[in-house]
Amino acid sequence: MFSKLMQLLDHPYKAFKSVHVTGTNGKGSTTIKIASVLEKAGYKTGMYTSPHIFDFVERIKVNKANVEDQYFA
Repeated sequence: MFSKLMQLLDHPYKAFKSVHVTGTNGKGSTTIKIASVLEKAGYKTGMYTSPHIFDFVERIKVNKANVEDQYFA
């Protein structure tokens, strides 16, 4: 079922390179370090982290900056 859905959607996960960080501890710091290295190498980075501390919008960052409220849906 999943394969058929991905085929119908033209495999959207292949449109960009990504790093998926999983585990019990250290995901936030690991993600920040990976993003910093990639940014220094000239890549544009996007991060989704959970949970948020103050505002839900802080979960999504592009080059370490929170996504602006107007773009968050």
